[in-house]
Amino acid sequence: MMTDVCLRELFMGFLEQAKGEVILLCDREGSVVGLYGASEEVLGYSPSDLPGLHSADLYTEADRAKGLAQFELDVAGESSRSEDDRWHVRKDRSHIWATGTVCGVRDPQGQLLGFVKVMRDRTDLRMQIETLENRLDAALTKLQNVEVFLSTLGHELRNPLSPLGTAVHLVERMVEHPDRLERPLGIVKRQLAVLERLANDLMDISRAGSGKLKLRLEQFRLQPLLEDAVAAFQERAVSSGIRLQALLPEVPILIWADPDRLQQVVLNLVENSLKYTPSGGTVWLKAFEEGADAAHRDAGLLVGRGAIRG
Repeated sequence: MMTDVCLRELFMGFLEQAKGEVILLCDREGSVVGLYGASEEVLGYSPSDLPGLHSADLYTEADRAKGLAQFELDVAGESSRSEDDRWHVRKDRSHIWATGTVCGVRDPQGQLLGFVKVMRDRTDLRMQIETLENRLDAALTKLQNVEVFLSTLGHELRNPLSPLGTAVHLVERMVEHPDRLERPLGIVKRQLAVLERLANDLMDISRAGSGKLKLRLEQFRLQPLLEDAVAAFQERAVSSGIRLQALLPEVPILIWADPDRLQQVVLNLVENSLKYTPSGGTVWLKAFEEGADAAHRDAGLLVGRGAIRG
């Protein structure tokens, strides 16, 4: 068991060897009457600076103007303990970020004797936090710029869609055999509708950025959507020397989904298949039923498989 002498040596050794920690003893008015630990290293003050040194001298001018120096003593005097993490001022008027605890010390009769303030220099931690905050601010600013750009892009994208839709209607009225163009014009109409919806999503970027794009669920046949996807990429496939074919059952596959969103998925799958299939290869777009699900797969190079609840 350690003797009182050993305990005193242990405590004094801690005070002499402390790195970054400071202990201040203050009277009831907050005047500093004792400095221990790394006071000179952290604060720039040595025991010779004690006459006239007040705990408020360690606070920034702004915090003193707010009365925070006295408030810390008042709280410690009432509740025996006060904590703060803030900028403090060194003797040379430079600033350090310190975490601190002030304890009110009372005699056996409950009379306030003074205060003990324990401080630790955490300027390094504060600088790391500020660096991260600056990076976060820069990232948020960049994100806001992207949102503005996408919103503007959505607005500009909508401008040509209306005349394109009008042109489709004029073609239908002007051609001698409109039934011959029913299929390609139908594809154009559906793709225009998809583009219009994408433009609206871009304009409503706050909804898109939060991942809250709404699904417009409806029941429809899956085969026409897949046939349109194949037709949309047929010319590209031919020019690349790739055979693109849809293998679909005659029995209607009815699914409950968002047709525009599903079409985007299928178009991406077909595009990727064409991208990674060498010339002379074949890409099939297949659809079939698995119990209560409809599954779609494109092969040649297998890109992926997804299930859509029916």
